[in-house]
Amino acid sequence: HEEFALNADELATSIDQNGVGYGDCEDSAVLLAVMYKGAGFRSAIVVGSGHTATLVYLPDYKKATAIFKLEGELGWVWAEATGKNNPLGWAPKEFINVNLAAYEITEEVIATVEPPEAPSTAVAGTGGGGGGFSLPFPFFGMIFFLWFISSLFRGRRRRAR
Repeated sequence: HEEFALNADELATSIDQNGVGYGDCEDSAVLLAVMYKGAGFRSAIVVGSGHTATLVYLPDYKKATAIFKLEGELGWVWAEATGKNNPLGWAPKEFINVNLAAYEITEEVIATVEPPEAPSTAVAGTGGGGGGFSLPFPFFGMIFFLWFISSLFRGRRRRAR
């Protein structure tokens, strides 16, 4: 079968053209696991042969077709992220009593980075030395020069009359 997964640019194109885009089972499982975690439940992402889903830690849930064990802890229930008609606790037969890879979503510490002592870039002036007034000097110098030249010629015209 053809892989449904889209790269970010393909998904963006689909959203741009159709107004909507869909992810595959991996995208949906990660989203569902994070939503359960955000709601206060322990959750995990489980990967089987050709499919990815979510596990939710609900040790007292009685309606599940199978209860899974994660890291020696029984009570994990299958949550199908892509099946519209699959209730919580339903699990595909091919994933019952087989080894699956699973990763519990935890609150991992985000490493903070302190800014360096010295700046990584430096801004150097190009004013040709001097103080802070060196940059405007060429402009005002040119204005003065033009005024001076024009005043010389005005003086000659006055004398010639």
